[in-house]
Amino acid sequence: MILDEILSHKRKEVEEMKLRFPLSKIKTALASSTTSCVPFSKKFRTHHGIHLIAEIKKASPSLGLIKPLFNPLKLAQLYEAGGASAISVLTETKYFLGRPSHLKTIRAVTKLPILRKDFIIDPYQVYESRLLAADAILLIADILTLEELRSLRELAEELGMEALVETHSEEDMQKAKASGAKIIGINNRNLKTLKVSTTIAESLITHAPIKATIIIESGIEKYEEIMKFKSLGAHAFLVGTSLLKTTNTIAKLHELKGIIHASGLRRPEDAVLADKLGADFLGLIFADSPRQVDIETAQAIINAVGKPNKFVGVFVNAGIEQISEAVRECGLHWVQLHGDEPEELAVELEEVGVRIIKAIRVQTVNDLVGGVDYPADAFLLDNYAKDQWGGTGAPFNWEILKNVHEPLEFFLSGGIGIDNIEKAYNEVHPAGIDASSSLESEPGVKDPEKLVKFMEKVNKLRHA
Repeated sequence: MILDEILSHKRKEVEEMKLRFPLSKIKTALASSTTSCVPFSKKFRTHHGIHLIAEIKKASPSLGLIKPLFNPLKLAQLYEAGGASAISVLTETKYFLGRPSHLKTIRAVTKLPILRKDFIIDPYQVYESRLLAADAILLIADILTLEELRSLRELAEELGMEALVETHSEEDMQKAKASGAKIIGINNRNLKTLKVSTTIAESLITHAPIKATIIIESGIEKYEEIMKFKSLGAHAFLVGTSLLKTTNTIAKLHELKGIIHASGLRRPEDAVLADKLGADFLGLIFADSPRQVDIETAQAIINAVGKPNKFVGVFVNAGIEQISEAVRECGLHWVQLHGDEPEELAVELEEVGVRIIKAIRVQTVNDLVGGVDYPADAFLLDNYAKDQWGGTGAPFNWEILKNVHEPLEFFLSGGIGIDNIEKAYNEVHPAGIDASSSLESEPGVKDPEKLVKFMEKVNKLRHA
């Protein structure tokens, strides 16, 4: 069995490393170190949106050589540019062709937190991981006893790192709980057979501790899969093969994070076409607007598409009663707040399972400082116009975003159309695009030809 082979080799490798570079030397080096860990999991809960842990690996036992032209430094830079929240580095040498030294070299080119992914079975490897600049380590519940799992996790935390405890069965999940794991990974790959099935995560996620941060591993290739697991309570996704096999890493990251929101829909046929062409979100405006819909119209549009989880209800300074009625009657999963709604409203909606997109009208960089502390799953950046809550048909000054130094994931809105989608996609690198008026023949009526051309361009960018 391949797992037994890997573990046998790992035990010999660790003993050899202890002789070549004794633990006492590692501890001495750590004692004089002044570097601290980058927080690994905090933003998975405090910064809402889609969080991807992008993996760097050259090969695997199941697939063989995955990335013949392997450049870990370039991959790390592409992952950061494409909006990944963290980087996973496979350091196992024989079966995955990794190197522990990659941790240190990758740290030099990225500010993202780094997870060391290996078969960690000995405290020596935990100390080594910290010396090599790892911010978190992977601990596999299936290959460790409960006491080993607990002690290795506690040691990692003593050294300032975090521990992602990987599970694949109910037995693993119970062991993870008993060990005090704060971050739990659910691996869809069976380490004994190497087969992948996403039904593993669907089943196990219901057994995870409520307060744990949940990460889904393996088999994630599509945005729709990510949204399904987010709705079940997952906080982040570890993605490897689909990113390593693509010819356009940034485009694939954007595809996984979801990029197109077709808004201002008033006719069922427009929504059906947008969905067919690949739009990820479909927006229904309940606020006062030329594109406004009532509940009956919204229901007809949603029924025509048959995918209520793709629809977003857009509101401007509406009360909880109005929003709740629309959510209840239309089965909405998402609500976009486009006015000056208090944070308490968003919290109240999230408590009943509604996901929030908060719009920020951008005039200056200052609008992006306090606004992003709002309790939302995603943000939408729109153009500012006095006394107008959207629908300006014009972009804001995207140069403002160059002065934002904190990581910010957002939908880009305001005048996005056929002529500037490529520039928006390649230069601004948003997590998503919101398009509406540029695709219309008149307010609320989508022009099929414009919509087709727009989505053709988008899909070329996604898969370039």
